[in-house]
Amino acid sequence: MPYNWDRGRIAFLAGEGGVIVINLRDRESEGRCFLEWCADDVTRERLIACYAECFTFRKEQLGIEALANLKDHDEPVKLLVNFRPWREREVQVEAFRDFRGLLSEREEELLTWIGNDISDDTIAEAMGITIRTVQGMRSDIKKKLGVTQTAGLILAADRLGWGFRREQLEGCD
Repeated sequence: MPYNWDRGRIAFLAGEGGVIVINLRDRESEGRCFLEWCADDVTRERLIACYAECFTFRKEQLGIEALANLKDHDEPVKLLVNFRPWREREVQVEAFRDFRGLLSEREEELLTWIGNDISDDTIAEAMGITIRTVQGMRSDIKKKLGVTQTAGLILAADRLGWGFRREQLEGCD
């Protein structure tokens, strides 16, 4: 599933059997079943059951935990998946990176500072570490979260409920 996770979310419309009807970010995936990216049988069965409930009974299914094999990731990635009824025979599928439990307490602390748009100088002083350590930790966090830009770190802080202002996304490197 090609996707730039710095944006933190994918969304598409699926029809009968989970076949992707419209995916504006990845037209090549249209006509294929979204279940192809499931990393294990447990995820596949969970998503099939929730998708069927939404498709058949038109009931939203929110926050379904899933493991997915994604492009540019060596290991399966944790997602939270939402299914929402769309048109008569379509369901909106939305998946978000699940960042919970990926970082150490110290990395979470740093991400909180980043999510609040605090400078590296101020972070280093507040945490009692060097600027070089802040930069190294920032790099490690990006790797763990599978993001490449500060915008991805800010979205991760938002998903985890740590300080964040949407206007920070404008002009992020």
